[in-house]
Amino acid sequence: AEVDRVQHWSTYWRSQDAHSRGTAPYGEVLESLWQQLFERTGRDASVLDVGTGNGDVAILMARYSVAGGLDWDITGVDFAEIHPPERVSPALREQMTFLSGTRVEDLPFDDGTFDLVTSQFAVEYAHLDSALSECLRVLKPEAQLGLLAHCEDSGLVRGSRGTIDVLDRALDNGGVFDCAAQLIQRVQPLLSGMGVEALKKDPLANRLRVAFNEAIDQLQKSVTSRALVPLVDQMLADTTSVVQSCNQLSMADVEEQLAQVRSKYVDSRQRALDQLEAASTGEKIPEALEALGIAEDRIHSEDVYFNTDRIGRYFLVTG
Repeated sequence: AEVDRVQHWSTYWRSQDAHSRGTAPYGEVLESLWQQLFERTGRDASVLDVGTGNGDVAILMARYSVAGGLDWDITGVDFAEIHPPERVSPALREQMTFLSGTRVEDLPFDDGTFDLVTSQFAVEYAHLDSALSECLRVLKPEAQLGLLAHCEDSGLVRGSRGTIDVLDRALDNGGVFDCAAQLIQRVQPLLSGMGVEALKKDPLANRLRVAFNEAIDQLQKSVTSRALVPLVDQMLADTTSVVQSCNQLSMADVEEQLAQVRSKYVDSRQRALDQLEAASTGEKIPEALEALGIAEDRIHSEDVYFNTDRIGRYFLVTG
């Protein structure tokens, strides 16, 4: 299960550009949040971003360092494969080192290595106590730990609940993928053996086509949030494209294509489930820090908003 989880997150990062875990709309807010922390960090600093994804925060660090003429040594780690955006300039890339296959619960650094450690929607995906303990271990005395964590009532998490509902409908028996598979089983042999005219006259093929179209219609009507429309539109386009390939590909190839498309959305559903679990874990950060012996006066926390939408909760632990 853990290997599968790493694989589906690695696949996700390969398919993404600069923004992590659906945070693209909040870019300016998050950049401002982190810049305030960067301003509290020295000129010749060693900085670490854990659970870096595609390197969002590490890239912000590099931009800040280059713009300010600083000499920051920047490292980003993630258990999944890291794929920084190709458009990142060579000057920024030279500032950063990325380590894939690296657990936040087992960081490969000596005690007291870093002046700053950051986590943007990351430690709450790990074993929280171990992850926080490791982040604190690798900090120098008087250094800072900045955490932006999911919370259970954020817009991101509400979106994940909606995603799970939509994908459950599509993936269940009688859903879009099930109807597509049945239609392919009937249509492909008819097209390859007897052609389009035989297909048009086949009662079962016509019934299965109607069922597929009804499944599409029902799924579209079930969408209650405008934010989910692009997901549904893309999923239906992907599935319909496979069905339409029946007159060009063998049965084995069509079935393989459908399996790949289905797997893509199974992974999407799992990422949404991971986020819900992470949000629940994120709510436990204050008590986890307390259990690790961090005094209350060393912890600053605040909610982070985009307009009126709560993005998450920010924690700053000072030395």
